[in-house]
Amino acid sequence: MAENFTLEKFSQNPFYEEINRRLVALARLRPGQQVVDLGAGTGAVTGLLMAEVASGPSAEVIAVEPSESAIEVARRNLENIGGAVVRFVQGGAERFSQLVRKPVDAVFFCNAIHLVKEKAAVMQEVYRGLRTGGTFSFNTSFFQGAEPPESLQFYRRWMMKALRSLREQHGLSPD
Repeated sequence: MAENFTLEKFSQNPFYEEINRRLVALARLRPGQQVVDLGAGTGAVTGLLMAEVASGPSAEVIAVEPSESAIEVARRNLENIGGAVVRFVQGGAERFSQLVRKPVDAVFFCNAIHLVKEKAAVMQEVYRGLRTGGTFSFNTSFFQGAEPPESLQFYRRWMMKALRSLREQHGLSPD
């Protein structure tokens, strides 16, 4: 079965763009740096990073993404954007140091860290891949308290339905 899933529509929301633009600005990147967009998705943050490091001769943005279909969309989205050279690498954050073999100046992990089960292992991978003094910047829109209080009843019902389904269909139950 072909993989068709991307978050392109979500990544075009103004709030999403602004949150990521702010994070990139806070990192104080310099022209010519080598930067990684980990969990690059459809390239929204990759484009911001390309613009930030663009004018240096060694400027490069490495977009690491597990989804082949998301990489295809990112390629299309970024093909006419000037700036740093962009290189796409298919793979997961858990294999960061194997996928990005040379140390880099900065790593960004925008709105995807919640998808990683072994966060500590990913942090170690990123640490191994950073140059001395390098920066690891990450954010997520999905955290405890992210849902407005008026939606909590919906989420409780949704979770109960999911738990019932797991128990009835697969014999699973929470510990």
